[in-house]
Amino acid sequence: MSRQLDCQRAWNDDPVIIHDWFKFFRSVRDKYSIKHSKFIHNFDEKGVMLGLAASARVIVSGKNSRERSKNRTVLQPGSRELVSVIETIGADGSFLPPFLIWKGQQHQEAWYQITEQDERLRGYTYATSTNGWTDDSLGLHYIEHYDKYTQHLVEDAEGNVQSYRMLLMDNHSSHLTWQFIQYALSRKIVLVALPPHSTHKLQPLDVGCFGPLEHYYGVEVDNFCRYGHAGVNKEYFMKLYPVARAKAFTRKTICSWKATGLLPYNPTAVLKTLPRAEASAGLETDHSIANTTCRTPKTPRTVEDLESLRNQIAESTTERTDERRE
Repeated sequence: MSRQLDCQRAWNDDPVIIHDWFKFFRSVRDKYSIKHSKFIHNFDEKGVMLGLAASARVIVSGKNSRERSKNRTVLQPGSRELVSVIETIGADGSFLPPFLIWKGQQHQEAWYQITEQDERLRGYTYATSTNGWTDDSLGLHYIEHYDKYTQHLVEDAEGNVQSYRMLLMDNHSSHLTWQFIQYALSRKIVLVALPPHSTHKLQPLDVGCFGPLEHYYGVEVDNFCRYGHAGVNKEYFMKLYPVARAKAFTRKTICSWKATGLLPYNPTAVLKTLPRAEASAGLETDHSIANTTCRTPKTPRTVEDLESLRNQIAESTTERTDERRE
Protein backbone atom coordinates (compact mmCIF):
# COMPACT_ATOMS: atom_id res chain seq x y z
CA MET A 1 0.00 0.00 0.00
CA SER A 2 2.75 2.48 0.95
CA ARG A 3 4.64 1.71 -2.28
CA GLN A 4 1.49 2.43 -4.28
CA LEU A 5 1.05 5.74 -2.48
CA ASP A 6 4.70 6.65 -3.12
CA CYS A 7 4.21 6.04 -6.85
CA GLN A 8 1.01 8.08 -6.92
CA ARG A 9 2.68 10.95 -5.09
CA ALA A 10 5.62 10.86 -7.48
CA TRP A 11 3.30 11.08 -10.47
CA ASN A 12 1.44 14.01 -8.94
CA ASP A 13 4.75 15.84 -8.44
CA ASP A 14 4.45 16.67 -12.14
CA PRO A 15 5.31 20.39 -12.43
CA VAL A 16 2.63 20.93 -15.08
CA ILE A 17 -0.14 19.67 -12.81
CA ILE A 18 1.14 21.65 -9.83
CA HIS A 19 1.69 24.84 -11.82
CA ASP A 20 -1.76 24.69 -13.38
CA TRP A 21 -3.30 24.16 -9.96
CA PHE A 22 -1.54 27.29 -8.68
CA LYS A 23 -3.10 29.22 -11.58
CA PHE A 24 -6.48 27.83 -10.58
CA PHE A 25 -5.94 28.83 -6.95
CA ARG A 26 -5.10 32.40 -7.95
CA SER A 27 -8.04 32.63 -10.36
CA VAL A 28 -10.47 31.62 -7.61
CA ARG A 29 -9.05 34.24 -5.24
CA ASP A 30 -9.40 36.88 -7.94
CA LYS A 31 -12.93 35.88 -8.93
CA TYR A 32 -14.27 36.05 -5.38
CA SER A 33 -12.05 38.97 -4.27
CA ILE A 34 -10.49 36.97 -1.45
CA LYS A 35 -7.54 39.26 -0.86
CA HIS A 36 -6.87 39.24 2.88
CA SER A 37 -5.14 36.24 4.43
CA LYS A 38 -7.65 36.12 7.30
CA PHE A 39 -10.28 34.82 4.87
CA ILE A 40 -8.23 31.79 3.75
CA HIS A 41 -8.09 28.57 5.77
CA ASN A 42 -6.90 24.99 5.48
CA PHE A 43 -8.40 22.02 7.31
CA ASP A 44 -7.45 18.38 7.51
CA GLU A 45 -7.99 15.32 9.66
CA LYS A 46 -5.22 13.71 11.69
CA GLY A 47 -5.37 10.39 13.50
CA VAL A 48 -3.66 10.53 16.90
CA MET A 49 -2.89 7.36 18.86
CA LEU A 50 -3.80 7.99 22.49
CA GLY A 51 -0.71 6.23 23.84
CA LEU A 52 1.80 7.25 21.16
CA ALA A 53 5.07 8.15 22.88
CA ALA A 54 8.04 9.96 21.41
CA SER A 55 10.43 7.26 22.64
CA ALA A 56 8.78 3.90 22.00
CA ARG A 57 10.67 0.94 23.37
CA VAL A 58 11.62 -1.79 20.90
CA ILE A 59 11.92 -5.39 22.10
CA VAL A 60 13.79 -7.73 19.77
CA SER A 61 13.77 -11.52 19.91
CA GLY A 62 15.67 -14.03 17.80
CA LYS A 63 19.22 -15.32 17.56
CA ASN A 64 20.39 -13.68 14.38
CA SER A 65 19.90 -10.28 12.82
CA ARG A 66 17.43 -11.54 10.25
CA GLU A 67 15.20 -13.01 12.94
CA ARG A 68 15.58 -9.91 15.09
CA SER A 69 14.42 -7.70 12.23
CA LYS A 70 11.45 -9.96 11.61
CA ASN A 71 10.40 -10.40 15.23
CA ARG A 72 10.89 -6.95 16.69
CA THR A 73 8.01 -5.53 18.73
CA VAL A 74 7.35 -1.88 19.46
CA LEU A 75 5.81 -1.14 22.86
CA GLN A 76 3.80 1.99 23.43
CA PRO A 77 2.94 3.20 26.96
CA GLY A 78 -0.82 3.01 26.71
CA SER A 79 -3.82 2.70 24.45
CA ARG A 80 -3.38 2.20 20.72
CA GLU A 81 -6.86 3.62 20.18
CA LEU A 82 -7.01 6.46 17.67
CA VAL A 83 -8.86 9.73 17.98
CA SER A 84 -9.40 11.76 14.83
CA VAL A 85 -8.67 15.45 15.15
CA ILE A 86 -9.75 17.93 12.48
CA GLU A 87 -7.57 21.03 12.70
CA THR A 88 -8.04 24.32 10.87
CA ILE A 89 -5.44 27.04 10.40
CA GLY A 90 -5.66 30.45 8.80
CA ALA A 91 -3.21 32.03 6.41
CA ASP A 92 -2.93 34.96 8.84
CA GLY A 93 -1.45 32.70 11.54
CA SER A 94 -4.72 32.01 13.33
CA PHE A 95 -6.19 28.61 14.16
CA LEU A 96 -9.65 27.40 15.12
CA PRO A 97 -10.66 25.13 18.00
CA PRO A 98 -10.28 21.48 16.94
CA PHE A 99 -13.06 19.08 16.01
CA LEU A 100 -12.49 15.71 17.74
CA ILE A 101 -14.03 12.42 16.62
CA TRP A 102 -14.05 9.51 19.07
CA LYS A 103 -14.68 5.92 18.08
CA GLY A 104 -18.02 4.97 19.60
CA GLN A 105 -21.71 5.72 19.54
CA GLN A 106 -22.40 7.87 22.58
CA HIS A 107 -21.00 11.07 24.00
CA GLN A 108 -19.54 10.83 27.50
CA GLU A 109 -20.45 13.35 30.16
CA ALA A 110 -16.84 13.34 31.36
CA TRP A 111 -15.69 14.96 28.09
CA TYR A 112 -17.80 18.03 28.79
CA GLN A 113 -16.97 18.14 32.49
CA ILE A 114 -13.26 18.26 31.65
CA THR A 115 -13.92 20.91 29.00
CA GLU A 116 -15.74 23.14 31.48
CA GLN A 117 -12.90 22.84 33.98
CA ASP A 118 -10.03 23.48 31.56
CA GLU A 119 -9.78 26.87 29.87
CA ARG A 120 -7.48 25.40 27.20
CA LEU A 121 -10.35 23.26 25.89
CA ARG A 122 -12.67 26.18 25.21
CA GLY A 123 -14.34 25.75 21.83
CA TYR A 124 -13.41 22.08 21.40
CA THR A 125 -16.13 20.20 19.53
CA TYR A 126 -16.73 16.48 20.07
CA ALA A 127 -18.34 13.89 17.82
CA THR A 128 -18.46 10.11 17.50
CA SER A 129 -18.48 7.62 14.64
CA THR A 130 -18.39 3.84 14.43
CA ASN A 131 -14.81 3.78 13.13
CA GLY A 132 -13.48 7.01 14.63
CA TRP A 133 -13.12 8.79 11.29
CA THR A 134 -15.12 11.40 9.41
CA ASP A 135 -18.20 10.29 7.54
CA ASP A 136 -20.63 12.28 5.38
CA SER A 137 -22.70 13.40 8.36
CA LEU A 138 -19.67 14.56 10.36
CA GLY A 139 -18.34 16.34 7.29
CA LEU A 140 -21.43 18.53 7.39
CA HIS A 141 -21.02 19.08 11.14
CA TYR A 142 -17.45 20.18 10.52
CA ILE A 143 -18.35 22.83 7.92
CA GLU A 144 -20.89 24.19 10.43
CA HIS A 145 -18.11 24.23 13.04
CA TYR A 146 -15.86 26.15 10.63
CA ASP A 147 -18.62 28.64 9.86
CA LYS A 148 -19.33 29.19 13.56
CA TYR A 149 -15.76 30.23 14.32
CA THR A 150 -15.13 32.35 11.21
CA GLN A 151 -18.48 34.02 10.53
CA HIS A 152 -17.48 37.04 12.60
CA LEU A 153 -14.94 37.82 9.87
CA VAL A 154 -17.55 38.27 7.14
CA GLU A 155 -20.92 39.13 8.71
CA ASP A 156 -22.39 42.58 9.16
CA ALA A 157 -24.36 43.72 12.21
CA GLU A 158 -27.51 42.05 10.87
CA GLY A 159 -25.78 38.71 10.35
CA ASN A 160 -25.57 38.94 6.57
CA VAL A 161 -22.46 37.43 4.98
CA GLN A 162 -20.65 40.20 3.14
CA SER A 163 -17.43 38.53 1.95
CA TYR A 164 -16.23 35.17 0.69
CA ARG A 165 -14.02 32.79 2.62
CA MET A 166 -11.78 30.16 1.03
CA LEU A 167 -11.39 26.71 2.56
CA LEU A 168 -8.58 24.48 1.26
CA MET A 169 -9.08 20.74 1.67
CA ASP A 170 -8.17 17.32 0.35
CA ASN A 171 -10.57 15.44 -1.93
CA HIS A 172 -12.04 13.04 0.62
CA SER A 173 -15.59 11.99 -0.26
CA SER A 174 -17.04 13.45 2.96
CA HIS A 175 -16.10 16.89 1.60
CA LEU A 176 -17.91 16.32 -1.69
CA THR A 177 -21.40 15.57 -0.47
CA TRP A 178 -24.31 17.58 -1.78
CA GLN A 179 -25.11 18.83 1.74
CA PHE A 180 -21.50 19.89 2.41
CA ILE A 181 -21.25 21.85 -0.84
CA GLN A 182 -24.73 23.35 -0.48
CA TYR A 183 -23.98 24.62 3.02
CA ALA A 184 -20.68 26.14 1.87
CA LEU A 185 -22.36 27.93 -1.04
CA SER A 186 -25.13 29.28 1.18
CA ARG A 187 -22.52 30.82 3.49
CA LYS A 188 -20.14 32.10 0.79
CA ILE A 189 -17.46 29.54 1.62
CA VAL A 190 -15.43 28.76 -1.49
CA LEU A 191 -14.16 25.17 -1.41
CA VAL A 192 -10.83 24.50 -3.12
CA ALA A 193 -9.62 20.90 -3.35
CA LEU A 194 -5.91 20.14 -3.52
CA PRO A 195 -4.63 17.88 -6.30
CA PRO A 196 -4.69 14.19 -5.31
CA HIS A 197 -1.61 12.97 -3.39
CA SER A 198 -0.13 16.48 -3.20
CA THR A 199 -0.79 17.38 0.44
CA HIS A 200 2.85 16.73 1.39
CA LYS A 201 3.75 19.69 -0.84
CA LEU A 202 0.71 21.96 -0.91
CA GLN A 203 -1.20 21.56 2.35
CA PRO A 204 0.02 23.92 5.08
CA LEU A 205 -1.13 21.60 7.88
CA ASP A 206 0.88 18.71 6.45
CA VAL A 207 3.92 20.81 5.62
CA GLY A 208 4.42 22.62 8.90
CA CYS A 209 1.98 21.67 11.66
CA PHE A 210 1.14 17.98 11.94
CA GLY A 211 4.78 16.89 12.28
CA PRO A 212 5.49 19.12 15.30
CA LEU A 213 2.08 18.26 16.76
CA GLU A 214 2.82 14.53 16.68
CA HIS A 215 6.27 15.11 18.17
CA TYR A 216 5.09 17.26 21.07
CA TYR A 217 2.19 14.97 21.86
CA GLY A 218 4.62 12.05 22.05
CA VAL A 219 6.80 14.03 24.45
CA GLU A 220 3.79 14.77 26.66
CA VAL A 221 2.88 11.07 26.76
CA ASP A 222 6.48 10.23 27.71
CA ASN A 223 6.49 12.73 30.55
CA PHE A 224 3.04 11.63 31.71
CA CYS A 225 4.04 7.96 31.94
CA ARG A 226 7.30 8.75 33.76
CA TYR A 227 5.20 9.89 36.70
CA GLY A 228 3.81 6.40 37.13
CA HIS A 229 0.70 6.50 34.97
CA ALA A 230 0.02 3.18 33.27
CA GLY A 231 -1.36 4.64 30.07
CA VAL A 232 -3.43 7.29 28.33
CA ASN A 233 -7.21 7.13 28.11
CA LYS A 234 -9.61 9.66 26.58
CA GLU A 235 -9.74 11.82 29.70
CA TYR A 236 -5.95 12.00 29.96
CA PHE A 237 -5.71 12.70 26.23
CA MET A 238 -7.85 15.77 26.72
CA LYS A 239 -5.31 17.04 29.24
CA LEU A 240 -2.20 16.24 27.20
CA TYR A 241 -3.33 17.24 23.72
CA PRO A 242 -3.88 20.96 24.44
CA VAL A 243 -0.34 21.20 25.84
CA ALA A 244 1.17 19.64 22.72
CA ARG A 245 -1.07 21.70 20.48
CA ALA A 246 -0.01 24.96 22.13
CA LYS A 247 3.64 24.10 21.43
CA ALA A 248 3.04 22.97 17.85
CA PHE A 249 0.59 25.60 16.65
CA THR A 250 2.66 28.75 16.74
CA ARG A 251 2.97 31.54 14.22
CA LYS A 252 6.23 29.99 13.08
CA THR A 253 4.72 26.61 12.19
CA ILE A 254 1.54 28.09 10.79
CA CYS A 255 3.74 30.18 8.50
CA SER A 256 4.04 26.93 6.54
CA TRP A 257 1.70 28.73 4.15
CA LYS A 258 4.85 30.37 2.81
CA ALA A 259 6.54 27.01 2.25
CA THR A 260 3.58 25.83 0.17
CA GLY A 261 3.85 28.86 -2.10
CA LEU A 262 0.23 29.81 -1.45
CA LEU A 263 0.70 32.97 0.61
CA PRO A 264 2.60 34.95 -0.36
CA TYR A 265 1.76 33.60 -3.81
CA ASN A 266 4.96 31.98 -5.04
CA PRO A 267 4.57 28.74 -7.06
CA THR A 268 8.34 28.56 -7.48
CA ALA A 269 8.68 27.66 -3.79
CA VAL A 270 7.12 24.29 -4.61
CA LEU A 271 8.01 23.87 -8.28
CA LYS A 272 11.74 24.08 -7.58
CA THR A 273 11.49 21.09 -5.24
CA LEU A 274 9.85 18.78 -7.77
CA PRO A 275 12.05 16.01 -9.20
CA ARG A 276 10.89 16.55 -12.77
CA ALA A 277 11.00 20.33 -12.73
CA GLU A 278 14.06 20.59 -14.98
CA ALA A 279 12.72 18.18 -17.59
CA SER A 280 9.37 19.97 -17.68
CA ALA A 281 10.69 23.52 -17.61
CA GLY A 282 9.82 24.11 -21.25
CA LEU A 283 6.23 22.90 -21.07
CA GLU A 284 3.52 25.45 -21.73
CA THR A 285 1.23 26.26 -18.83
CA ASP A 286 -1.85 26.06 -21.02
CA HIS A 287 -1.44 22.28 -21.09
CA SER A 288 -4.62 20.26 -21.60
CA ILE A 289 -4.67 19.63 -17.85
CA ALA A 290 -5.56 23.27 -17.37
CA ASN A 291 -8.72 22.72 -19.36
CA THR A 292 -9.96 20.20 -16.83
CA THR A 293 -8.54 21.13 -13.44
CA CYS A 294 -8.07 24.88 -13.68
CA ARG A 295 -11.46 26.13 -14.72
CA THR A 296 -12.82 28.85 -12.49
CA PRO A 297 -16.11 27.42 -11.21
CA LYS A 298 -19.37 29.22 -11.81
CA THR A 299 -21.62 29.82 -8.83
CA PRO A 300 -24.53 27.32 -8.99
CA ARG A 301 -27.98 28.89 -9.20
CA THR A 302 -30.16 25.78 -9.10
CA VAL A 303 -30.13 22.32 -7.54
CA GLU A 304 -29.16 20.94 -10.95
CA ASP A 305 -26.21 23.34 -11.13
CA LEU A 306 -25.13 22.30 -7.65
CA GLU A 307 -25.23 18.62 -8.52
CA SER A 308 -23.28 19.36 -11.71
CA LEU A 309 -20.60 21.16 -9.68
CA ARG A 310 -20.36 18.22 -7.30
CA ASN A 311 -19.85 15.87 -10.25
CA GLN A 312 -17.19 18.15 -11.75
CA ILE A 313 -15.25 18.17 -8.49
CA ALA A 314 -15.50 14.41 -8.18
CA GLU A 315 -14.45 13.83 -11.79
CA SER A 316 -11.51 16.23 -11.50
CA THR A 317 -9.94 14.04 -8.84
CA THR A 318 -8.45 10.64 -9.46
CA GLU A 319 -9.45 7.54 -7.60
CA ARG A 320 -9.22 8.62 -3.97
CA THR A 321 -6.69 7.16 -1.57
CA ASP A 322 -7.27 8.17 2.02
CA GLU A 323 -3.91 9.74 2.86
CA ARG A 324 -5.01 10.52 6.39
CA ARG A 325 -4.68 6.86 7.35
CA GLU A 326 -1.16 6.20 6.11
